[in-house]
Amino acid sequence: MGMRSMQESTFLILTALAAKPQHGYGIITDVAPISSGKVRLRAGTLYAALDRLESEGLIQTDREEIVDGRARRYYRLTADGTTRLSAEAQRLHRHAETAFARLSIPPGTVPPPAIAPGGLVTSLERRYRALLRWYPQWHRRLHEQEMLAVLLHSAAPAQQRPALSDALDLIRGGLRVRIHHAVGAPSAPHWRRAANIAALLGPLALFTLRPRP
Repeated sequence: MGMRSMQESTFLILTALAAKPQHGYGIITDVAPISSGKVRLRAGTLYAALDRLESEGLIQTDREEIVDGRARRYYRLTADGTTRLSAEAQRLHRHAETAFARLSIPPGTVPPPAIAPGGLVTSLERRYRALLRWYPQWHRRLHEQEMLAVLLHSAAPAQQRPALSDALDLIRGGLRVRIHHAVGAPSAPHWRRAANIAALLGPLALFTLRPRP
């Protein structure tokens, strides 16, 4: 039985790590041109995926450093990760060649978009910290500082509250990590329940949570 195909986000993350080790924000900024601007990874989704990929043995921590007082962790592909990415790239290439041959057109290219850094706002950071409490403590110990750096770097100047999409993404990411470590690889019903909970609680968390002083 052959290997199952990868999720798009998994393929993009592994591709971003194929050339060299990268930290979280580096992966996010690299995924944009890799996907021709079609995919924008958010911090909650990314760090839930990194935790899953590390547990599956496809990536591992390369090194850590401190930047502006925050931990920054670099990740790299393992031998298994390289093998899986290569196999998936070959599978996609074969499918793409078949599609282009049947369409009788050459493949096109799309210029990559730029991602501008955002401003750092103390009240925004506190609200992000409140949302990050959806993640288990062990995950926050490993990733909270780096996730905050990614979120704040991506924020708009003078932004005071997380965007609803970011709030939902962080809640989904927290639930995803909890479910993955509670029951292993989650089934579709688990994900539907997690998405429904996030959709229900996201607006409440965004507009009613008060940052701790």
